[in-house]
Amino acid sequence: FFFKQKTAYDIGTGDWSSDVCSSDLPKNLSHMSEDSGLFHSEYDSDSLVPLYQGRMIHQFDNRWATYEKINDSKEARLVTQTEKANPYFKATPLYWVNESDVQNAYKKGNGEMWWKHPWMLCFRKITSTTNERTAIVSILPSNYGASDSTTLVFPEQTDSLAACLLGNLNSLIVDYICRIKQSSASLSMFIFNQLPVLSPEQYKREDVSFINYRVAQLTRNSNEINHIWLTEHPSYVFQSRRDRLLIRAELDAYYAKLYGLTRDELRYILDPEDIMGEGFHSVTFPGLKRNETKEFGEYLTRRLVLEAFDALESRSEEHTSELQSPVPISYAVFCL
Repeated sequence: FFFKQKTAYDIGTGDWSSDVCSSDLPKNLSHMSEDSGLFHSEYDSDSLVPLYQGRMIHQFDNRWATYEKINDSKEARLVTQTEKANPYFKATPLYWVNESDVQNAYKKGNGEMWWKHPWMLCFRKITSTTNERTAIVSILPSNYGASDSTTLVFPEQTDSLAACLLGNLNSLIVDYICRIKQSSASLSMFIFNQLPVLSPEQYKREDVSFINYRVAQLTRNSNEINHIWLTEHPSYVFQSRRDRLLIRAELDAYYAKLYGLTRDELRYILDPEDIMGEGFHSVTFPGLKRNETKEFGEYLTRRLVLEAFDALESRSEEHTSELQSPVPISYAVFCL
């Protein structure tokens, strides 16, 4: 139940050599009804690890929702900003599983571990084009279990390149394509395999540096992630919603440049009415636009992304101007 997935700007080019796992991995842990006998409703042993469900994650966030006991049952709720600011806070799952069972799922027939990184990517399977975002991908410790509402992705690359893939999958550009392709409430593997992500070879050193710095800011906010992921970067206090939108806007603008989009093409992805005029029949991110307008008084993501794009354009023009300017005499003599 594993297969090699080609992921590139045009699906036929480039190769992340990713093992992508749907609800079949780990088969003996993931099915919420068939495998319920393996689940623990209480954390009563140090050998137990969380069984993550899709609703517990969001983009760049492994602590989106948590469960708490209300009367005789556990109810899911969103994690508060105060809780997220505490790096020791961990989301509480509905169920726990034995870590040894998770580790056994990574063993080949000869007993050798086929996945050795302490991290893995995961995306939420149950989603909708009417939500703020559709493609929702995060990072998790690889010793955690995952239910059938979460699909796991194991890119056979360094964490620095995996961070580029994470940023790419969470970008507005990929989400725009995802929304066009998706026709149900489930982000299936059939759709996921068609998402037009950049290949590893397309990232230059400066690209990796720019992206990693910002992905680290967005993900290295909890100790369970800080110890295993992008460890060459410092840890960060979980930022306010506005601050995180600014960081993500810089990433979205950068990916727009990597894809070679023009400013008008990016404007269309953000909001077709901005290009085609008010009342245009097509929409792209209506939930995001509606919620931000209510919260901030404006479609904040659109403004921040376009401002970041303009800043990158300006920097690019300045760099081109510097390259085309006459070489200073002192430098020319030095080179000779």
